[in-house]
Parts: sequence; C-alpha cells; structure tokens
Amino acid sequence: VCKRWGKLVRSADVWKALHLNKLANSVADHELLVLLGNDKAFSKVSSISLASCVQVTEKSLLPILHCCGANLTYLDISGCWLLTKRTLEIIVECCPKLNHLNMSRCSGIMLEDALDILDGSKLVNSLHYLGIGFMGGVCRRISRASFESIAEKTENFTLKHPKISMGATQLFFRLCMRKLEDIPRNTDQSMCQAPFCSLGD
Repeated sequence: VCKRWGKLVRSADVWKALHLNKLANSVADHELLVLLGNDKAFSKVSSISLASCVQVTEKSLLPILHCCGANLTYLDISGCWLLTKRTLEIIVECCPKLNHLNMSRCSGIMLEDALDILDGSKLVNSLHYLGIGFMGGVCRRISRASFESIAEKTENFTLKHPKISMGATQLFFRLCMRKLEDIPRNTDQSMCQAPFCSLGD
C-alpha cells in the first residue's frame, strides 16, 4: 500500500499546481530541489506561486521551469529578490503558454532588461498580466534622466502591447513623475531623493 501510495503521490497527473507562498519563510533551494526530485512529477504543473519566497534562487527555480515550463500558464515570483534576468530568459525560452507573470519586487531583475527581453520575445503574445512594480533599477537613487527613460520605455511597452494588463504600474510612474516635478533640481547631483524612493529596489 505504501509503495502504491508513493507512486501515486509522485504521479504527474496529481500535480497541477505548486503554491508555496504560504510557506514563504521556510522555502529555500534545498526544499524545492528535494520536492522536485528527478521523476518528472511536476511536468504537468500549470500554476506556480513562490510569492515572497525570498530564499529561492535560480539554483532551484530554473530546474522547475525546465521541468514544467511547457505547460505553465501562471507564475508568481514576486518578492524573490535573489533572482536575476537569467530567470526571465529561461521563462521566455521554456514557458510559451504563460499568461500570468508577476515579477513585482524582484529587485535583482532590472526593469529595463525585463522590458527588452519580453518585447523581443513571443511570450508577449500569450501574456495577459505582467507584474513589474518595484523591480530593479527603479526609484532608489537614480538620476532624473534614467527614471524618465524607464518610465517612457514602460509606457511605450504598454502602448505596444495593450492586451497585457500591468495593474497600477502606469499610475505609479505618473505619480512619481508628478512628485519629481515638485522637487528642485540639484545642479550638483541629479539623483532623485524624493520620499517615494525608499520604496524601490
């Protein structure tokens, strides 16, 4: 009975979702790799949530994406600040059916890099939601020119891909731009030091 139960639990037909966000404080690479195993049990998973799993790195996430990426439609890695743009490159490569991607608070992934990678991929054709709030390179001691460039690139991306919902991202950027206009320009350094900058990466 135990052997049969063990085989059943590790059947790919059993695992359709992997939501570990409620265990975020205790989930790290070791736990994920042990859970993944090498038996393709997660090959049919279509939904993954690792929201706020701050200890997770690409050491465990990339093997998971390689395993189930072909069937993945929902991925939430918000708050996983140890990830880099390599994660997004693998997502673009392995997850052609993805329609929900939340990378909010992934401060290790530069927003400009993310927009460039996505804009040049086929993934934009399947995406319906894209979470990019407070990603890397936004709002913490960057020059006005750099901030305005990122804001413009983000707006151009939303105009080019109107079917992709980006939540309150545009509102956030417009609010930041209005606040910038209220701050006297510093001729010695053009670094943004508005109160909202502490919310960035």
